[in-house]
Amino acid sequence: MTTAAAKPQSRQSTVAASRHRKEVTTMIKRITKALFALRQSVSGDRREFNGQLLDRQREDVFVLLHQHMGGLR
Repeated sequence: MTTAAAKPQSRQSTVAASRHRKEVTTMIKRITKALFALRQSVSGDRREFNGQLLDRQREDVFVLLHQHMGGLR
């Protein structure tokens, strides 16, 4: 009697595990699809490298760093 009662439970747990795996796989596919869609749209919008902007920001960071270091002394 205990074996007969245990068998339906294992079948239910197998079905539940299968359903869970399917949901996880579906969610992974959705996430992957969304990420690749974002990645493709960004790669299609290439911008040129702006060296002047990089130099200006580097100088700004350098000045701020030294101002804060001077304030710590």
